[in-house]
Amino acid sequence: MRALSKAGVRVPEDVSVVGFDDMPICQLIYPALSTMAVPKASMGALAVRRLVSLIKDDTEGESVRICVLPELVSRESVTKLSATV
Repeated sequence: MRALSKAGVRVPEDVSVVGFDDMPICQLIYPALSTMAVPKASMGALAVRRLVSLIKDDTEGESVRICVLPELVSRESVTKLSATV
């Protein structure tokens, strides 16, 4: 966002910016950065449960796909578009 500002591009008036991982600094910078928050505690708990299953050989050799959905944390770095019909 600093580079955009130096180039004369305004955030969020000219361009919206979204980050990833919702670090604490996202709330402190100006404008506050919208971001995708990843549920790290849930991911860690799932990984531990899966690892324990593998160690106990409770998996029967199956492969699994685990999806953990991030959450959009909307802050000042994005402009909300108005719906036009």
